[in-house]
Amino acid sequence: MKTQQLSIASVGTEIGFGYTRILQGLPLAALVTAALLILMERLIFLADMPIDETPPLKFPNVHWEQPVTETFKAEKIQKPIKPLDPPPKLQPQDHRGDKVQISIPSIPVRVDQTHAINAGFGANLPIAQFLVQPRYPANALRKGLEGFVDVQFDVTEIGTTDNITVLGAQPQGVFEKAAVAAVARWKYQPKKIDDKPVRFEGLSNRIRFEMQK
Repeated sequence: MKTQQLSIASVGTEIGFGYTRILQGLPLAALVTAALLILMERLIFLADMPIDETPPLKFPNVHWEQPVTETFKAEKIQKPIKPLDPPPKLQPQDHRGDKVQISIPSIPVRVDQTHAINAGFGANLPIAQFLVQPRYPANALRKGLEGFVDVQFDVTEIGTTDNITVLGAQPQGVFEKAAVAAVARWKYQPKKIDDKPVRFEGLSNRIRFEMQK
């Protein structure tokens, strides 16, 4: 008897728990149902809306043209023109051809005038072997200047000139440099004493600068 009562009580308890669960699930079911209704209404609204018709895309008309083939004719190659005869070569003008006179006294005069005067004709003196003509200064050539330079120098044992000095010049400051440069290149046969070459001091010369007329 007691066992039947316990079974009925447990069944009642289970039924009570079942109703409780159903009652707890009702709000969730209501929310799901409401959501479904709203979703269906939205879908119906969207289905009734007119669809905007998008205009069809227009593509540009593209015309393909047949490529044109151009033909070029080769031009006739002209024969090279025969070059004219070259002009005759002009001979360069050398102003050094202007007359430059070098006055060389027959008896050189030493610094010591008395000794020079007493030197007899044919005395054993240096003999000129190679006298370089000076260059006519370009400035004097343009201006048409003429003149002279008196120089004094020594002759060494080997025949070269040394200790060159300018004694005088006319006009001054024009021909001196050219005269000294020329004398520096002169060559002599040196004086000999007992067949032995010795230094000779005090030779003097006048170098004239005159234009050819």
